[in-house]
Amino acid sequence: MSAEKIEKGRSSAESGAGKQGRQKDQESREHHLDKTIEDSFPASDPPSTDPNPGGDE
Repeated sequence: MSAEKIEKGRSSAESGAGKQGRQKDQESREHHLDKTIEDSFPASDPPSTDPNPGGDE
């Protein structure tokens, strides 16, 4: 196998892993937002949320 094919395969695998990580982050943010909304019902003023939880990590 040529070095070019190996490198191409490696970059494809890395980009796939990056997409999975971003997808998990998005799912986590959505889950936490859903939980915040659920916990605020039936309050008239929902609690504020951090739009980027975990951004300080």
